[in-house]
Amino acid sequence: MGPSSFFQRANTLAATVNIITRKVDGVELSIGGGTDTPYSANVLMGKRWSSDRYITGSLTLERKDGIDAWDANYKPVLAGFAETEQLNASYFGVIEGQIGDTWAQFIAYDSRHPELGLNSQLNPDGSRIYDGIYLDQMFLFNLKHHLDVSDTLSADLLFDAGYKKVARFNGPGFVIAGGRELEYPQFDYSAEIALEYKGMENHFIYGGVQTAYEDNERNVNLQNGIAYTLISPDNNTHAVGVYLYDRWQVTPRFKAEGGLRIDYNSVLTDHAYNWGGRLAFAYEKTGNKNSWITKLILNRAVRYPSAIAALNEAWGSDKPPGPTNPFTTSLPASRAEILSTIEWQSIFYWKGTRLSVNLYYQDLKDFISFFRPHTNVGDFNGYGMELEIEKRLSKKINLWANASLVESELETDVVGSGSVNEEGRIIGAPSLTVTAGFDADVTENITLSGQVRYFTDQAAFKRPERIFESVDNQAYVDLTATYVDFLVKNLDLGFSVQNLLNNRDHISTQWQPNQYRPRGRSLFLELRTSF
Repeated sequence: MGPSSFFQRANTLAATVNIITRKVDGVELSIGGGTDTPYSANVLMGKRWSSDRYITGSLTLERKDGIDAWDANYKPVLAGFAETEQLNASYFGVIEGQIGDTWAQFIAYDSRHPELGLNSQLNPDGSRIYDGIYLDQMFLFNLKHHLDVSDTLSADLLFDAGYKKVARFNGPGFVIAGGRELEYPQFDYSAEIALEYKGMENHFIYGGVQTAYEDNERNVNLQNGIAYTLISPDNNTHAVGVYLYDRWQVTPRFKAEGGLRIDYNSVLTDHAYNWGGRLAFAYEKTGNKNSWITKLILNRAVRYPSAIAALNEAWGSDKPPGPTNPFTTSLPASRAEILSTIEWQSIFYWKGTRLSVNLYYQDLKDFISFFRPHTNVGDFNGYGMELEIEKRLSKKINLWANASLVESELETDVVGSGSVNEEGRIIGAPSLTVTAGFDADVTENITLSGQVRYFTDQAAFKRPERIFESVDNQAYVDLTATYVDFLVKNLDLGFSVQNLLNNRDHISTQWQPNQYRPRGRSLFLELRTSF
């Protein structure tokens, strides 16, 4: 929902996925494993004939062991079970190609991990009732054709089709059981005509029309052996978006740009129409040894709720309560999120040093979050500062650091949500986050990099005493070493240590009054080759 969202559809489930992969000419293969990763493999393949004629693809396979993250003071039903953050199996594949002015991409993704909500239910003897799995699956096809209508007018024609599914189920598949199982698949189709006009001096004018259709397949929520339809298969939705944008090069150093877009989405009966906009000013001053770029951005972005949040027929306080419907705390989402931001950014380059300072204020109306069921939980606002610095000490050593300071508040009327503390701060959100690191060429073949991750003043809830508290001064150290041309040419060996200090102090969970212990020290060994 940031400034770049101006050109994107205001939809939740049908998000745009931008995959950037290196366009290799040949094959690159890496395999690895470690203390918490039984296996991880990635292969890149490609053939390039010219800049606009190529084909490339990548496939990543991974599995991770879980950790024992809970103890009796916090989530006793999961204490002693080493499955938090476990990844049973995952693959992510991309095929991309271009011939002249036509570009296409296919993406396949499948991830499965334990569903802790189901697995926390125990028999009287302490054994598991369910073997819950959470599935996240996605298949996408993207097609784009560029057309030069004239010397001043060009057009991009885009078409996307996708299948997306989330599910939580018991065992190898859906089993009619007492657990709350869920299946939500959706087909998504979209098309866009984007125009660019250069007929006005120093102006670049963009305009476009986007349309989308969401086909909600049979989706169910299983409660105590009874299947409830969440969204009727014939309750599909459609959306239309129109935008117009102008980028004006006022002077060689000063640029102004702005635009307006209108969106309609049938997922909402009321508030179906919304507008978004962007206004930005940029100034750039360059010199022989230093330069300065500064930007002021005003942005308004809209995100509609997904169909499962706004159209479901089984959840919500407007449905009959009882043992078959535990999700009765709030109404389904009935309004779109509207984010308004003011952002000022300055980037300085001086004698091999890059410094970036970003100040912002954000105001989010009708924040959509999951709370029995997905609902508009309230209004979120705050301000913050982001700082990045990078300094090259020599040809062999580079230092970098970034920091984020945030002061925010969520005004919510969801009673007993436990998502915020007495000051309105979201549980799990730290005020200060700092990361600093280095990259060094130890020898011609050996490189070493490391980083320290630090945060403090994290809003948290201490369950044993049932009081809010602050988690302070937590640090994690990571190190990575790479040996290039190990033993033979084009064979690289990598070794990394995550959380070197083995810091497993309790930290806050996100959005719920609980705490857990993060993953401890882990080792990972990787071999990479190309041919």
